[in-house]
Amino acid sequence: MNLSELINKFEIFIITYNRINYLKNALDSVKSQSVQGFKITVLDNGSSDGTEVYMEKYIQKNSNINYIRENSNIGSLNIFLKAISFATKKYVLIFHDDDILHPQYVEAILKLIQEYNNIDLIYTKMNSFIEEKDIYTKKYDSITYKIYEKQDFINHIYVNKGSSHLVFPCVVYKTQNLKNLKITDSLTAAGTISDMNIVIETMNNGLGIFIENKMYNYRNHKDQESHVKKLYQNEIIANNLYFKEKLNQNWLSRMYFVVFSYYWFRNLYAYFGCYDDVTLPELFSNGYKQKAISYYTYLMSKIYGKFLIPVNYILKKILQKGRFKRLKLTLGGSNL
Repeated sequence: MNLSELINKFEIFIITYNRINYLKNALDSVKSQSVQGFKITVLDNGSSDGTEVYMEKYIQKNSNINYIRENSNIGSLNIFLKAISFATKKYVLIFHDDDILHPQYVEAILKLIQEYNNIDLIYTKMNSFIEEKDIYTKKYDSITYKIYEKQDFINHIYVNKGSSHLVFPCVVYKTQNLKNLKITDSLTAAGTISDMNIVIETMNNGLGIFIENKMYNYRNHKDQESHVKKLYQNEIIANNLYFKEKLNQNWLSRMYFVVFSYYWFRNLYAYFGCYDDVTLPELFSNGYKQKAISYYTYLMSKIYGKFLIPVNYILKKILQKGRFKRLKLTLGGSNL
């Protein structure tokens, strides 16, 4: 498949709302990609900060940019669903106005699509930044990646907790999988952290590919939902109940759930905080009562559970050792 055919199978949506200065940087990162010619759409969720005027002038100078505006803010989930409804290419990246793409991310995506014909999603290691000087744009001659089938992908996300680098807006999806996605109350019961569940639901029988190089710059700032919103304990419990169902497919997956629920609960509680006036031990206790964690996890939450942590570390090494081959992909040149 040649370059023009590949580019015509891919598009980008940038979702924006009242962050015109961030949007300019996001657009620059798209316009600075090492390959060009793909479709780009800015989807405005009813901004009132001059974004509309700016974009009207911008598209006059950039004919390959589309601009769609909502009259008012329809919410983060609804604007994401709106982007899905507008998507027409085989693969789509839907990211936020406050983040920055590495200059070679699209090239890496297209080369992976060229290499494998059954990809459901691609995601990449992120670079978290606050200051502009810390945005990562170093040129890569090659990247490394790992391939997961669906159940191994779920296992990988769960065992690696926050270190899995699965950040909702960095994911490239097969568009048809997104269009077939059914948003149910049970799927969104985990509130802010339901996005990871949604990503998992977009995997069918294809491959999930994780790029181990930093190709997505994730901006940390005070207005992010993950900073301004805490979680209710029922959302944390609902999230683990979702994974309990997904990790009940075979003995290996069940082992992941039993061993690593402790870290999942603890990290969500520590990172987001909790609206409910509950301590972490109380959260574990309530989670156990609702069958969202195993008895083993409940024991780990007790004082004597610290003796199980070394056991968990060894189990993690055993479960992950050598199971997934690291592959290499050359960037640059004319082999796209």
